[in-house]
Amino acid sequence: MGQHRLTVKKEGYEPVVWEFEARKRLVAKRTIELTRSAAPEPEPDLPTPTEPSPDAGADEGAEGSGIPMPVWIAAGATVALGAAAAVVGGLTVSNKSTFDDELAAGNYDEARSLKDDGETLALVTDVLLGTTVAAAATTVILYFVLDDGEDTESAWTFGPTVAPTGAGASVTVPF
Repeated sequence: MGQHRLTVKKEGYEPVVWEFEARKRLVAKRTIELTRSAAPEPEPDLPTPTEPSPDAGADEGAEGSGIPMPVWIAAGATVALGAAAAVVGGLTVSNKSTFDDELAAGNYDEARSLKDDGETLALVTDVLLGTTVAAAATTVILYFVLDDGEDTESAWTFGPTVAPTGAGASVTVPF
């Protein structure tokens, strides 16, 4: 709520300022186009040919692999989610075994508690498996959609989002 000022800056471009008043139930949308700076940027000190650049391979995942970093991040998330799903799935199977033992022994109160725990573990396992599949799909899509780094200016678009219930940021990946 109230008066706000949003400044969008990018190296080599003129800053764009958007002033707006946020009010309840107001949806404000604005497309911001950046224009290149008129003044040329000073040349950075370039390393000598025998000196490796400190930024060499910064946008690549594994050194020299040519695979963009977001693909490696998504792949790492897929592996982590898969491992979590396997651990929680193992706990679910163990809980089921204990439940069967308690039920066979006639400990119905303990069996009921184990049943509730088992249902929760099974639900968490299902959610983790679903997010693992989604992360794997995201990894594959990013691998085929992301640019190989030759034209990095058009690969990603980052922008603010303002809505009646809050504010945030959005990322657009063109393909």
